[in-house]
Amino acid sequence: MLAIFRFYSDEEIDFDVDLRELQGQERLELFCGFLRDIGRRLGYWL
Repeated sequence: MLAIFRFYSDEEIDFDVDLRELQGQERLELFCGFLRDIGRRLGYWL
């Protein structure tokens, strides 16, 4: 899965994911894991 990140400041990060890559349960679970890992790194518990 390709994610394009843009770092605007220390507190603002934006990213895009091509939703066409999220076809099927396995790819959706991969994306959810990606969001979970980012949240944990930032100190949020998802």
